[in-house]
Amino acid sequence: MKNHFLTRLMLGFLLFTITGIILGARAQNTGSAASMQAAYTRLKPQLENSPYKSPIWLDSAQGDSKINGEVYGTLKQPFSAVRKNLQDPVGWCEVLFLHLNIKYCKAINDNTIEIYAGTKKPQSLDEATKMQYQFKPVADRSNYLKIAMTAAEGPYGTSNYNITMEAIPLNTTQSFIRVDYGYHYGTVASLAMKTYLSTIGSDKEGLSIVGKKSDGSPEYASGMAGVIERNTLRYYLAITAYLDAPGNQQLEKRLSSWFDATERYPQLHEISKKDYLGMKRDEYQRMQKGIQKMNLAK
Repeated sequence: MKNHFLTRLMLGFLLFTITGIILGARAQNTGSAASMQAAYTRLKPQLENSPYKSPIWLDSAQGDSKINGEVYGTLKQPFSAVRKNLQDPVGWCEVLFLHLNIKYCKAINDNTIEIYAGTKKPQSLDEATKMQYQFKPVADRSNYLKIAMTAAEGPYGTSNYNITMEAIPLNTTQSFIRVDYGYHYGTVASLAMKTYLSTIGSDKEGLSIVGKKSDGSPEYASGMAGVIERNTLRYYLAITAYLDAPGNQQLEKRLSSWFDATERYPQLHEISKKDYLGMKRDEYQRMQKGIQKMNLAK
């Protein structure tokens, strides 16, 4: 009975380490175009010599009751495109949906996003978990965009879910963005995560290099830091895939681009491309039916 309880706890919490969302944002790095420009200047050497196969910088941090991660990256996208496509909840639903654990996403109104988080396999919405996020364009200016999405509570004592994105123009063809997310957790959630990390997640690694192994190969972040880093990067890659093919008529291109981008990192591999594309096509049809039903009810 105890093992059954721990298994259920572990699986339930795993959904929200993947989809759940606070960043204990580092204040000196966020909040204005000037602070983002300062971050770019500080990180430029790392971005130009990134070990992550693209100009990005990734980090994570864990406290007594919270875990957070962040990615900074240079995009081959003009800031006008970033600003146009990432300023409303409808566009963000298209972004979030690319993640293999997001089974459904709907913009309820201009201030609310509803998602269903589930497993990496086909799943009914009754089996997935619904959460609502408050959507807020914190800043939308010609030289700075900041979007924040927050949820007060999650399962198993988790709270203060948040996803934040900031962006500035670098030149006429490039932008610099920051994405971070995480959550606060309590004793029950901590137990669930420890169970996961000691069983099916024991061989999972993050992406930041924390040292060297005895054979000289890189030692990557592990444990909860590894979990948050993998999913921070998944959401960053979802943003880049959406910006390359925005709107509701380019789903196939986005899905293929996101999957191919994640496969560049062995740590992010979970399922085959065939399974991912098939699952997402079915989920997208289900999502569109739900949105149509909501619109008819208005």
